[in-house]
Amino acid sequence: MYRQSNEELLRAHNGIKFLNEFLARHLLAYITYFMALSLTATFLPGWEWTKTMMTFVVGTTLCFYVLGVYKTASSRFSTGVLTKSAD
Repeated sequence: MYRQSNEELLRAHNGIKFLNEFLARHLLAYITYFMALSLTATFLPGWEWTKTMMTFVVGTTLCFYVLGVYKTASSRFSTGVLTKSAD
């Protein structure tokens, strides 16, 4: 996070884009943690259903993450922001 906020790097980010990028990376850390927990943890008797619920929640989160990245990328391409130059 600190490396991206360094003035010497001259990144073209405003505060909102920087916050969104930080939160996206933060979300990926939680996805990894909860997926590892849901696949490897042994829960107390009577709480085995939490493993299924966590797997479902992490899977849903990943689907929304991929959908968000796809929608963002497709909107940038359709508006011409990320088009190749005609050189």
